[in-house]
Amino acid sequence: MMTSLKKSKAYWDARAKAEKVWQDSAKKDMEKYNQHIVEMYNHAIVDLNQQIKADLALANGKLVTSEGMKEYEALAKRAVNKAKAIRASGKHVTRKDFSKDVNDRLKIYNATMRINRNEIIKSKIGARLVELGVDQEESLTNKLWNDYIKEKERQAGILGITTKSNLWTSKEVQEQIAKQVAGASFSKRIWSDMDGLKGQLDGLISSAVIRGESPQQMAKWLTGMVSSTVSNQEYAAERLARTEMARVQFEAQKKSIIDTGYKYVKWIAEGSACKVCREIAYKDNGYDEDGVYKAKDVPDIPVHPNCMCSISAHWVDESITKSDTKS
Repeated sequence: MMTSLKKSKAYWDARAKAEKVWQDSAKKDMEKYNQHIVEMYNHAIVDLNQQIKADLALANGKLVTSEGMKEYEALAKRAVNKAKAIRASGKHVTRKDFSKDVNDRLKIYNATMRINRNEIIKSKIGARLVELGVDQEESLTNKLWNDYIKEKERQAGILGITTKSNLWTSKEVQEQIAKQVAGASFSKRIWSDMDGLKGQLDGLISSAVIRGESPQQMAKWLTGMVSSTVSNQEYAAERLARTEMARVQFEAQKKSIIDTGYKYVKWIAEGSACKVCREIAYKDNGYDEDGVYKAKDVPDIPVHPNCMCSISAHWVDESITKSDTKS
């Protein structure tokens, strides 16, 4: 059940103010999640640099020892087991090829590391990045899953839906989370970013060897470069999370509003909205207020990676135009 769609102007004004309060809350929640990403990447940096320091003295083209092989195999097994455990535990895995992304990369690293010690360092780094990719995908999947459900429940309260049944289905949430944007899902972007990071770190390893310095000097230079490179990737991970969280919340808002019977929405610009978002929010589309759009035609959110704008249900008396209200 739901309440009448028609409301007073005072109600819609109050809704717009309440939406801005929610936007501030969503920002704080996003900042909290960003700290989680920082912790994941900082932990990976520590592990990578420890591995480099331990292995670099044994490099310089020497053959891979059986002990070195066992070390890599242990790292690879840890990443594979983590991926298997996520699927076996019934957690929110939104695609069938999750484990394949892990196994395909480890097979490549396993083949290349047999050449010399320089390659096993790269392979061990690759195994740790695979584990980071598993952690990042699992974490963001759970975050997006929970954000979608929370937003559906929030909209139910706003729109006066009294029944809590059928607010969402697992299939619906899964489809929204796994939705492709510009030809790729967020999970594919994570693994593409990991491949790019692996390539950069491989290049650093090769450069360190070419420099011809002592193992201690090589380790000092290399660990500093690794820390900087991985930290840059951390920012990309934060940006991806912000973009996906805003997108999923928008999808939940739009679906809830349309399913309730509203045909129009009002664009609510965040406090620090950019010029493009402000133009959307204050565009005159011929309705009773600026920033009102047909729900099916409203611009998608996010408009840009840091966009925190949102939409709110809006009722329009279709028998009265904006020009009529001014006459």
